Amino acid sequence: RQMCGYTVRTWFGRAGWGTLDLWKSVPGRLTLSDAYFLHQARMTYDIKSINPRLLDFKFEFSDDPDYETVVNQLEKQYHLNHEKIDDKVREEIYGLCYDHDTFVFYGDPAFIANLQENSTGNLLTTKFHRTGKTTHQFIIEYKDVETAQNYKLPIGSIFTNRIEHFNIINGFEYVPILSDNFLVILKPNPRDKESTIIKIDFRGTLI
Repeated sequence: RQMCGYTVRTWFGRAGWGTLDLWKSVPGRLTLSDAYFLHQARMTYDIKSINPRLLDFKFEFSDDPDYETVVNQLEKQYHLNHEKIDDKVREEIYGLCYDHDTFVFYGDPAFIANLQENSTGNLLTTKFHRTGKTTHQFIIEYKDVETAQNYKLPIGSIFTNRIEHFNIINGFEYVPILSDNFLVILKPNPRDKESTIIKIDFRGTLI
């Protein structure tokens, strides 16, 4: 009932592997559509972090687009060869702009595609706690210290209700991305190496 994948060939793979990694990271926690949405948000953030102008890039598809296609279009629009950009960053730009526009999600939006939960216990749990009229806390708790220090993937949740007038209050060191309908933590490892919990405080008025 649902599927996601590339509409063309890819050499980069960030969109596909990233979505799969999020979906299977904690079995049963995210639906396939949630994993797709949150990873698209992550890639958008990565593009913006390199250069916000790149968010305006519109990939014009050819019959058989490839690496050279996106390179030529980006160079034509942004003249990247005239800028001092590290080769690794340049390749990130090419790959992210390509994958962001060629990886799609199809299917019944009401269908819930979940992996079976791990019977021996998940690596982590998450929960929201309302701390005030417009303040909230997102809590991540790992099963042990080793997992807390070695977990490498972003952790995110999509809100049940949208919010407005939102901003992060505390927990900037974990690189949170907050929007009106989701929260993603890019570096979800406790600074205290003996801790298994991190907390993100944010403000938002429920709509």
